[in-house]
Amino acid sequence: ALRIAETMVAETQRAQPGSGGMLLAGLLELVVFLSRQYGKTTTTEGRELLRMGGVMGRLERDYQKPWTVGELCRLAGMTRSTFLRTFERAVGHAPIDYLIRRRVAAAMTLLRDTDKSITDIAFETGFSDSNYFARQFRRVNGTTPSQYRGR
Repeated sequence: ALRIAETMVAETQRAQPGSGGMLLAGLLELVVFLSRQYGKTTTTEGRELLRMGGVMGRLERDYQKPWTVGELCRLAGMTRSTFLRTFERAVGHAPIDYLIRRRVAAAMTLLRDTDKSITDIAFETGFSDSNYFARQFRRVNGTTPSQYRGR
């Protein structure tokens, strides 16, 4: 897990074209590795964390989908309170915040690698409103999508 994390940190520091894809691949590798490790455990906490790996995998693949917390709870097979507590403990963010960050990461790649309009990128990455996208992008990155593209 440490090797995977170090590779992801190095990729972030290089910030080359395609870094978003490499980071996504690293995250998926980490999720699979951790899922396999937790799959060996019989504790309740281990099983809960294994379910989080499945949810995270779905969010990574289908980040454009308009997910609700209720859908994620059903996917994990957990009550709302258990799901929210377990997800935040495992990931460090609430599920919807994690999803927003994933969408913003995808948008960053599109802003850097394409000349699509910001509105088109917002819709393509799962945001239903370009103003909301711009606010969330700024919250996550500290800069607007236009400023990020102009770097």
